[in-house]
Amino acid sequence: LHTQIDAKVDEQFKPIMATLKGETTFSIKNGRLDSIDALEKIGDFLFKKRDFHRVQFAEIKGNVGFAGNSINIRRMEVQSNVLSLFIEGRYSLVDSTDLSVQIPLSNLKKRDKDFKPENVGSDAKVGASVFLRLHAKDGKMAIGYDLLKKFKKKKK
Repeated sequence: LHTQIDAKVDEQFKPIMATLKGETTFSIKNGRLDSIDALEKIGDFLFKKRDFHRVQFAEIKGNVGFAGNSINIRRMEVQSNVLSLFIEGRYSLVDSTDLSVQIPLSNLKKRDKDFKPENVGSDAKVGASVFLRLHAKDGKMAIGYDLLKKFKKKKK
């Protein structure tokens, strides 16, 4: 973990969020999520034969930047025993979240119960994929398809 954050503080030494800026690089090894209701509900709906009760991850490496109320996530790979995906974009602590989630269609291949997730690299060519766009709308998170990969085009 490497973090550098700068911010001005008020007279009570609380950070003034508008002045916050920085970066962090992190690595999470041997990550696991157990008994998360929301994940189990996804499992009931999608990939019914996969164990969403205990989700194990390959190493998750990330690099995020902070600017005011926004967290800018550089393309990050998330490999687990139940699902593989890539995520990037801006997560906002207020109301301007704009995230792109790439879900490779290779997720549809059958995975054995003892499947061990392995990273392929955040810039790897992973073949045909579904692209989702998550954005804040009226204070609620909305999810939609990004059929034409507009998020990627917007970045260039």
